[in-house]
Amino acid sequence: MLGACLVLATLYNSALFAGAEGVWVGRAWVEGRRLEALVLTPKGAFGVGLPEEDEGLYGLAPTPGGWVAVGFSGLRALWVRLDAQGRPRAAWRGPEGVLWFTDGVHAVGGLGPRPDWDVWLLRLADGKGHRYRGPGDAYAYGLWRSGGALYLVGRTAGPGGFDAFWLHTDLEGRLRAGYQSRFPGNDYLRYVGPGLAVGRAEVEGDSEGFLWWLPGGRAELWRRPGLDYFRMWRTYPRSRVLVGEAEVEGERRGLWVEGGQARALGSGLGSLRYLEPQTPRAVGFSYSYSPEGQGWLSTGQGAGVVLKYRREPFFLQPKRLEWRAEPVEPVWQPLPGAVELAGRLEPCPAQ
Repeated sequence: MLGACLVLATLYNSALFAGAEGVWVGRAWVEGRRLEALVLTPKGAFGVGLPEEDEGLYGLAPTPGGWVAVGFSGLRALWVRLDAQGRPRAAWRGPEGVLWFTDGVHAVGGLGPRPDWDVWLLRLADGKGHRYRGPGDAYAYGLWRSGGALYLVGRTAGPGGFDAFWLHTDLEGRLRAGYQSRFPGNDYLRYVGPGLAVGRAEVEGDSEGFLWWLPGGRAELWRRPGLDYFRMWRTYPRSRVLVGEAEVEGERRGLWVEGGQARALGSGLGSLRYLEPQTPRAVGFSYSYSPEGQGWLSTGQGAGVVLKYRREPFFLQPKRLEWRAEPVEPVWQPLPGAVELAGRLEPCPAQ
């Protein structure tokens, strides 16, 4: 059984962005190979990609017989197939863009070319999908499947610079509806689960935790001095947990909210990015234990700074999106085989 607090002790400038059942993905600095897309298992670590490019993996999900991971390779999208033990078996580099999240059947992100990306829904069975074109830059961070519908959330051009949005499509990617928040400040959504999306919204120059209940206009800000950023939530048998980042004494720390209490974890720069689906454990990165930064796993236990939020409910007046759905058939180029890395998890050092 894994401990309550673990760090990736042997790979520095590392971060974990997703994980489940003993397989985690992220990125790490590898001498001579820049930032490497990272796959970590209890039996070893692996780097994926090209030695001359910065790369990373942001999303992970189970598939029949294994796993799929998605992210970026340089300015292009990255897609990796893993076996049941998490060992990379094949990887492909796609078009200009990035993939942020996958549920094992689809992946979402942004599709270029720059300067204005379009929201991208990728179908993993055949590597095809749709792009959703609107005015200005837009991409999707999160995806939730409910029956025969998909819900995508992210950011698009808006009155404050960028605006939170959600899209409803069928399972083939045909667009059914979409709305942007029209919030007066910058805002976007990072994750969507059953009926609720979370992210951040700027009010008077301060970043606040942002919740939007879909599909209506009910929303809520969680406010306090300093930056706050809600990245993900899940409901477990014991309670609902929300994670992200919270600024304490001028520095972002990992945020854990559970049972009506919010705490900033760690003693230095850190972030909790993703909650594992089966166990209330979050992954991210921390500079609390090394100045170079390390991948981090936390169950929310241990010392932390208790935070007090002022919850402000309100109603948005969303604007319907007039976007166009266009089929896309990107070209995917095979990448060289994975390389083994000296990565292992160790208990967080005592402080």
